[in-house]
Amino acid sequence: MNDVWSTFLLNILRIPGAKINRNDFLRESFANWYGHDTDEPARIIVSPLEIIPIAEIERQARKVIRGHTTKVTTLSTLTGLPGGLAMLASIPADLVNYYYHVVTVGQKLAYLYGYPDLLDAEGGITDDGMLVLTVFIGAMNSVEEANAVVTELTAEVMMVSTQFADKTATKVARNILSKQVIGQSVEVIAKRLGLEISARTGGRALAKAVPLLSGAISGALTFQSYSKQTRRLHRLLRSRVQNNPGL
Repeated sequence: MNDVWSTFLLNILRIPGAKINRNDFLRESFANWYGHDTDEPARIIVSPLEIIPIAEIERQARKVIRGHTTKVTTLSTLTGLPGGLAMLASIPADLVNYYYHVVTVGQKLAYLYGYPDLLDAEGGITDDGMLVLTVFIGAMNSVEEANAVVTELTAEVMMVSTQFADKTATKVARNILSKQVIGQSVEVIAKRLGLEISARTGGRALAKAVPLLSGAISGALTFQSYSKQTRRLHRLLRSRVQNNPGL
């Protein structure tokens, strides 16, 4: 994968709170849907699409996007995230803030729509997780190749969603992303994102010249850009799920 992009993404994921625990997130999101059946909470965690009505998943997805849009906009005028920027001193704080929330929303939307855990048993990002996040972020940025990969990944998730045993879940991304054509697409996406990061790293530093004015402008631009990009990914995932006749 493109070195600039993979290094940047790994650094973002090292910021406290950037990696989302799938089980904890789904338990919190659907706490009110747990019934008297003692097995139901476990079934929700394993396969939310099998148990939770699609309307409720949509509601939770919109809630996630609204919450992170508010946070990223508020923080776009500040110098950084608590305890998280020492390792990224050469990168503008607003860019780190932006992608911190892009990465967290990407994980949450993946989990709401039935994707397997992107983290390993120790809480580190897996190779599959890196690839899925790269594809998702590519889709947010209108990289054409990313849409096709998201479509194929989601189709695979849908195909096994009603029999989502843990062993099956952990293999979903790997089975798709190991295909040569998908691997080539991911490389194209990562290269495109790496070029964007390189360009924005140089350009965004100029915003420090007029702090108050640039802060207001940055907040407005961040709100517009972030809400547009995250909703683009949401629409893509939603359309692929809703086109599945089994739901």
